[in-house]
Amino acid sequence: MNLHSRILPARRFASRTAFTLAEVVIAMTIFAIAMAGVLSVFLGTLKSTHAIADAVDLNGRSRFVQERLLFDLRAITEVSAINSALSAGEVGKIFANYTGTEVSHCFRSFTSKVEEYNGTGTIEVTYAIVDDGVSSTGKPRKALQRTVDGKSRKVLTNLQDGCFTFYTRNSSTGTLASLGSDKGAAANAIRFAFLPQGRGPLVPGENDPSCSAVVQLRYPSFKSK
Repeated sequence: MNLHSRILPARRFASRTAFTLAEVVIAMTIFAIAMAGVLSVFLGTLKSTHAIADAVDLNGRSRFVQERLLFDLRAITEVSAINSALSAGEVGKIFANYTGTEVSHCFRSFTSKVEEYNGTGTIEVTYAIVDDGVSSTGKPRKALQRTVDGKSRKVLTNLQDGCFTFYTRNSSTGTLASLGSDKGAAANAIRFAFLPQGRGPLVPGENDPSCSAVVQLRYPSFKSK
């Protein structure tokens, strides 16, 4: 057997130790598909984490609405000013498919006299829905602002919009009649409605619990009896 015939199998063996171009392309394709799947799961998890964090933050801040705002509303002794009326189109963006007269007069700001916690007197409190920059997607944001003694604080943020509606409630039938800006002194109930970013319009009676509610004012109701 000559030298050429002895080294030929070695050459054939050596040629089989490398990958062909087709094998490399297939391997890279499989790797890219696998990485795309992993990245998709990672981005989905990250998005969910941010959504959960935002929900927790909103729930935490909404405790203020359940405590401070509700106390203020129930302790109102007089609604002294109502301002910034919403147009019908703006009301429609907050309340979906709702044609009832209960939301025929909506406002973004009001000032009232509120009984202090300790019962020593009253303070003047202004609540207003104010502009609050833009969201990460470029959409305008609003916030609920509370002002006492000239000091303002944003107490609920990341809103699409919000409003207040003032009523006289019929004591025998329980029906509500909405009031204009010049009839605040006659109010004995107030509806607040806040529309968070990323949520569709509210439907009164269906998704009231966290975003909209009618609050009976204690003091004016007691005073009128």
